Amino acid sequence: MLILPVTLCISCLRPGLVHIIAPVERSDVETTKYGTAIIRSLYCDIMVEPVDSELWRALRKSEAYGKTPERGILQRTPALTAFQVVVKNTLNAPIQLKKAQLCFGPHTADAMTSGGIRERLKSPSYSGYNFGAMLSYRRLISEWDSMGIIDYDRDTIGMKLDFIPPRDAVLTIIAFERIPVESRKFKLRLVITAMGNLKTIDFDFTRYEYRTGKANIREKYKKERATYDE
Repeated sequence: MLILPVTLCISCLRPGLVHIIAPVERSDVETTKYGTAIIRSLYCDIMVEPVDSELWRALRKSEAYGKTPERGILQRTPALTAFQVVVKNTLNAPIQLKKAQLCFGPHTADAMTSGGIRERLKSPSYSGYNFGAMLSYRRLISEWDSMGIIDYDRDTIGMKLDFIPPRDAVLTIIAFERIPVESRKFKLRLVITAMGNLKTIDFDFTRYEYRTGKANIREKYKKERATYDE
């Protein structure tokens, strides 16, 4: 019986309807109580967490990733499929996150640039987000696997490098155009370059969608998945 983590990416699509993005458990994937997925390799350790409405709010409220929004404008959750990613270099040589793609069905989408996001989200309702900072690297100076409770202003510092120095851990946000609702299963593909070699690392995710009632969303999800997977 497989029970996926309960603390997952939960977002409202419209009143009474929510979706949950959960990492797919595999023999090479560790999952944390925060619903994040970790893959360890010869070159690096990578931890991925889907960005839900609560995480978007935490990013916007931080000095590291937020901006002062236009006065009187209510800030909205960006309509993007995004992931918070921590990469820890386990080598004594620099590595680079060369490419990020989202694979769903027969389609493959490249990660968006900050300029692409600003063009896509022109409304003042997104003026409180510093997308350029989010897509850049920040060096993680706290315990690297505490991503579920990270304080961006206390636990990270800015960096201008486009590579990851030896033994360092960096945090970044990777964002894509929101994938179609009918795409229930998808894959985040990361390409790492290290010592002249390319390493492709895939994270599998499943999206569940259902109408809510008065019951706690997470408890309801846990019971439904336990019944479904028996």
